[in-house]
Amino acid sequence: MNSTNSAETASTADSANGSENASTANSTNSAAAPRFTIHTELSDKGEDRKLLMVYVEADDTPAEKQNIVLLIDASGSMESNSCDTFETMATIVSKLHEGDVLSVVTYSDSDHTVLANHVVGGRSDLEDLMGIILTIRIDGSTDGSAGIETAYAIGEKTRQSGWSNQVILMTDGDLNFGITSRGGLEELIEEKKQTGMFLSVIGTGLTNYMDDRLAALAKHGNGTYVVANDLFDVKRSINEKYISLTNIIAKDVKAQVEFNPKFVRKYRLLGFENRELIHEDFKNDAVISEPYGSGSHCVALYELYMGNAIENPSDDLRYTRLSPNDLEELGTVSVRYKLPDSDTSEEVRKVIPVETFATDNSLRARFLYCLCEVLRMSDKMASNDYEFLLDMMEGEKFRKLFDSDVVDDLAKLVSVLDLKRIDVSYHNRLKEERRLRAKQEGEQTETSTGSSNNISVSPSERTPINNRGEWKCGICGSQEGNTGNFCSWCGAKKPEDVWKCGICGNLSTGNFCDYCGNPKG
Repeated sequence: MNSTNSAETASTADSANGSENASTANSTNSAAAPRFTIHTELSDKGEDRKLLMVYVEADDTPAEKQNIVLLIDASGSMESNSCDTFETMATIVSKLHEGDVLSVVTYSDSDHTVLANHVVGGRSDLEDLMGIILTIRIDGSTDGSAGIETAYAIGEKTRQSGWSNQVILMTDGDLNFGITSRGGLEELIEEKKQTGMFLSVIGTGLTNYMDDRLAALAKHGNGTYVVANDLFDVKRSINEKYISLTNIIAKDVKAQVEFNPKFVRKYRLLGFENRELIHEDFKNDAVISEPYGSGSHCVALYELYMGNAIENPSDDLRYTRLSPNDLEELGTVSVRYKLPDSDTSEEVRKVIPVETFATDNSLRARFLYCLCEVLRMSDKMASNDYEFLLDMMEGEKFRKLFDSDVVDDLAKLVSVLDLKRIDVSYHNRLKEERRLRAKQEGEQTETSTGSSNNISVSPSERTPINNRGEWKCGICGSQEGNTGNFCSWCGAKKPEDVWKCGICGNLSTGNFCDYCGNPKG
């Protein structure tokens, strides 16, 4: 995401509960009802700050029929998670109805068509389909590109307008034969989506799990990406959210928040660092973004510093065009999207009122944000965020807001860290250490181009594995292109000066554990 006083642009993603605040969104290009509803909540955060929660919800109307091609990675690396893989396939088959079309393709050393364009005859037919799936054997290397070619060719034959036309790829991402490079696979998927068949991806297996590669494939294939590493994931991500996985209602979905400088002096987006778009890309239909499944939703949080700001001179924003600015509104949320069969964007908007309005959903969102920031040892939490988190953890007050095993597990992890130790002084010390380290590394090498967050490393600091200076990642196993401080595939830190944390057991490389903050030694 990305804003100014002015505009904040972001591609949208899944999150949790929504708001009760009614949306006044209007479609700008289409006479049909808009595909998205926008809610906002505004709460006080202390001092001169407020917390804005933006909640975008997609229409949950199901597709008329389903044309599903299951593309199953049957290579040896999937064997360790075969139970969950078969449970996922069985769950998908159970969602089929009379008249739906199912195909099944597997790939390992080569691709194999198990079932082609089978029209479901009714509920009694599903037992036979389950039996066919159980005949699949997992073994061999991984020729993923051949399987993709076959799956799209089969699905295209029975594609129908108005149906859910989906290739559903199940894999751990370990593609070691055929087209294996990230760019090559993305180009293949970009080409194949022109057939009208979209690609959704189910990531499974922990051994060679390549999360970012699979998410990128789904994005380029106009589909969604979910994880199914255990039976809980299958229940939550496949069974309960099946319609979101298979029924894509919009593609290239982008959100923009424009703040009125009359009321908002500056702002801070909480999270979404990897979803940021520049303002100019919001209305550029050539820039791809996230697809959205039926019933999906996104939550974004902003910390607002209230007060007058100097207006941005840009002439394409709502508030800077007005002179004088006499609008009594905090800002505007806009969502642009393309219908599945269209290349032209539509847009819905909602004005953010100045008045404070908040429900327990704002508290839930802030609590989850704080939990996640602590767990990833972020230096971006404000001091009042620590105070809020400590208050919510005391006596387990957060349980009044949540009935979730996932939240309980996250809270237990954070409680191990002894939050009273992670106070403002620790937060500031961590921030200063990172600043000094970045300064030292910057003095040892030439300035890198691109993002200011990317710090290049001098050759003497690298740990070469081969004659190209690449190192093998201990998390995802990738080596291609790894010449900096972080893995180019999964983002894991380069394994230098590795030590094992005595509290959480994870491996770290600095003076403090990257996972729980425990001091080295």
